Amino acid sequence: MGIRKLPPIRAILGVVDDRGGLPARGEVGEAWWDEASGLLWIWDHDAAAWVDIGRWFGAQGSSRLTALLAGVAGTVVGGAGATGSRGAQGERGVAGPAGERGAAGPAGPAGIKGDAGSAGPMGPKGDGGPAGPAGRDGAPGKEGLPGKPGPAGERGAAGPAGLKGDAGPAGRDGAPGKEGLPGKPGAMGSSGPMGPAGKDGKPGAMGPAGAAGKDGKPGAMGPAGAAGKDGKPGAMGPAGA
Repeated sequence: MGIRKLPPIRAILGVVDDRGGLPARGEVGEAWWDEASGLLWIWDHDAAAWVDIGRWFGAQGSSRLTALLAGVAGTVVGGAGATGSRGAQGERGVAGPAGERGAAGPAGPAGIKGDAGSAGPMGPKGDGGPAGPAGRDGAPGKEGLPGKPGPAGERGAAGPAGLKGDAGPAGRDGAPGKEGLPGKPGAMGSSGPMGPAGKDGKPGAMGPAGAAGKDGKPGAMGPAGAAGKDGKPGAMGPAGA
């Protein structure tokens, strides 16, 4: 059976009905006895909780509790009685509190060098160091690809006029252009000299009759006409009544 380390016990403060009656917190060395379950609860400072060390009731429960109270508190229950006969050997008591940590021992010999560990994660980027000295000029590199045309520069000043070149050959006639818009009428020119008389044209067709004209004014009396010839005798008239 392995050894079980227990918190130190300095005082059993009393009896509780069950675990629910334990205080919320305790101090190192304080203990309470649970009457319902027979468990002894000890305050564990490292775990910050109450821990039990087993049952403390039954055939020998009261005697074990009395012995524990007497051993922890250093008191004797009741008055001194007559020396009794040697009793049977009791059960093994609970382990005592852990002792204080001893002083550190001397350093042991250096151990064998272990295998190299795996590389750790990359650390954060450090601050930039000072600039180093300038290196030597390297060998000329290969000619690079032509770069993209740069932006157009500012227009330069006009240069001196060059010599007049020879006339070039006449170019080919271009294709006829589209018909232009009608031009504005030009100014009227001066009259030209009269041309020769033309030949008579053919008679035109008779036009429609014109409307009747208004009656003219009576004309002046004409001269007296010559005496007329005698007329023939008229027919005989009817007889009178």
